[in-house]
Amino acid sequence: MNDYFKEEFIRVEMESENASDVISTLGGLLLDEGYVKDTFIAAALDREKVYATGIQVGSTGIAIPHTDCIHVNKMAIAVGVLTTPVKFGIMGGDGEIDVDLVFLLALVACESQISLLQCFSEFFEKNEEIEIIRRAKNPKEVLQVLNSEIHFNS
Repeated sequence: MNDYFKEEFIRVEMESENASDVISTLGGLLLDEGYVKDTFIAAALDREKVYATGIQVGSTGIAIPHTDCIHVNKMAIAVGVLTTPVKFGIMGGDGEIDVDLVFLLALVACESQISLLQCFSEFFEKNEEIEIIRRAKNPKEVLQVLNSEIHFNS
């Protein structure tokens, strides 16, 4: 089992106004439990403005916001399954996409970022599992999929 996915860091049927709201809400979950420093949310918001993280995976828009490891106390990943998509900038490009799923990464080792993103890239090819997460009615359903499909050694 992955100790960086926790039920208390997963929000299903999440209502948000925009990308900043999603990042702030999910970051707040990590901050409340001491996983990130009080600089984390602002740093993640600032980084998202410069280096957008939205990607289109089939019919699902996914964002993977994150920031430098200096803002993190302990590795964790917060997940938001949105009821209504919000706009995120396109990773490596111009424009925006509608995002349904957000994975907010809090990494303690900056060099872990590429390895973890590769794990997510492999996971994003699994359309059936992505759909299970999108339809999840509780965090436990999301956690089961993530723990069975994403294997990352930090």
